[in-house]
Amino acid sequence: MKTIRLKLLTLMSVIGMILPIASQAYDFSSDGIYYNILSEEDRTVEVTGYEYDRYSGNISIPPKVIYSSKSYSVTTIEKEAFYQSYINSVVIPGSVTTIGESAFQSCTSLKSVDIPNSVTRIEQWAFCNCTSLKSVVIPNSVTTIRIRAFYNCSGLTSVDIPSSVTTIEKEAFSMCTGLTSVDIPSSVTTIEQWAFSMCTGLTSVVIPNSVTTIEKNAFFNCSGLSVINVHQDNPVYISLDGILYSKKNGVATTLEVCPAGKKGIIKIPSSVTTIGSDAFSHCTGLTSVDIPNSVTTIGHDAFSYCTGLTSVDIPNSVTTIGLSAFSGCTGLKSVDIPSSVTEIGGYAFDGVNNLEKIYCHWEEPVKSSNIFEDEVLKNATLYVPIGTKVNYEKVDPWRNFWNIEEGDYEATSGINDIVHSSEADIVEVNRYDVSGKPVSKDYKGMVIIRYSDGSIRKQIVK
Repeated sequence: MKTIRLKLLTLMSVIGMILPIASQAYDFSSDGIYYNILSEEDRTVEVTGYEYDRYSGNISIPPKVIYSSKSYSVTTIEKEAFYQSYINSVVIPGSVTTIGESAFQSCTSLKSVDIPNSVTRIEQWAFCNCTSLKSVVIPNSVTTIRIRAFYNCSGLTSVDIPSSVTTIEKEAFSMCTGLTSVDIPSSVTTIEQWAFSMCTGLTSVVIPNSVTTIEKNAFFNCSGLSVINVHQDNPVYISLDGILYSKKNGVATTLEVCPAGKKGIIKIPSSVTTIGSDAFSHCTGLTSVDIPNSVTTIGHDAFSYCTGLTSVDIPNSVTTIGLSAFSGCTGLKSVDIPSSVTEIGGYAFDGVNNLEKIYCHWEEPVKSSNIFEDEVLKNATLYVPIGTKVNYEKVDPWRNFWNIEEGDYEATSGINDIVHSSEADIVEVNRYDVSGKPVSKDYKGMVIIRYSDGSIRKQIVK
């Protein structure tokens, strides 16, 4: 499937890159540690690596070192210095200000590291793939947690982010599957895309009032995450029932993130106009979603891989269904597309091979391509308004369906058809015609019945 391949290429780019190689050159060594001279004038050196003599065991870097009767301060751990070394622990002295790119990458035996307050920069990939690392205390001298700094530190159970940090960059803690909680300080303003993606152990997150930017997929596929709470004074975001929304004038307008651990039925408030890109992505426990008539846009990948979703009724306010919006929803059996939709992105139902019924309500169908896969075109039934079959048989992708039936389906558009799991204590509350006007039980035709448990059902009374 195109969507998941695209995401994996983005998220797992670590695999495709050229792997770093430890330095083969150094100026001198002392007590088993290799160094390069940075400045003779300032008498500073950096710790480097040597490909033919990997570091191992417990490392304690000294603050000063003597070479040729001269004293040098150790200020930097060079790029890739300890890459793929067999070290168990490392003590970094208070003289060090920079931990270079990929400095400890893939040190899979590294269990502990002591980072002093002198360090102001922890560069990208610094501790990437340190799978044995249990906990990290980031000093309050650091302002940015760089790209993939702790990527795939799967053994990491806790991290102390100081109040000096303002930005958590792309994939900084991605794949930290052992991380159960994270305390985001009120200094943070930006959480970049994929920052905590696939942190499957996370159960809840609190967004402070300082955060004004949460990029797409920041909490992508955190399967254990069921609640995202937002500080009440946050100017941009709001949390309702543990779901993250952006707001305008204090009212939720865009559904940004439904935590992947949410289960059951989701009711979107009527103030929402947009379901954002990837909003429900990988919410595998989602069984039903009530989309209000206020929503006009369903973003790309909005419901991708919601494998528990069996049906979706799109309200007649929606005009745009984005790229791959329902891709990978393998449980979907029926879809209701209203006549208000003017655009359907490619691969909207990619991989949704169990579809049995597609209801379309256009007189003149919207043109699109690559929406459905071959199994659906052969096996599902496309239901269209009376007298329009000939129109559908002229336009892609609709003309590719083997089974097209005409009927009066416009009345059902946008109405959720929820089947009760148990009707013992559930009674009918109201009955309406398709225009929303109350009717009696003697009324004949299509009716909408609301029950005491809040569910509704479409029914034709003869």
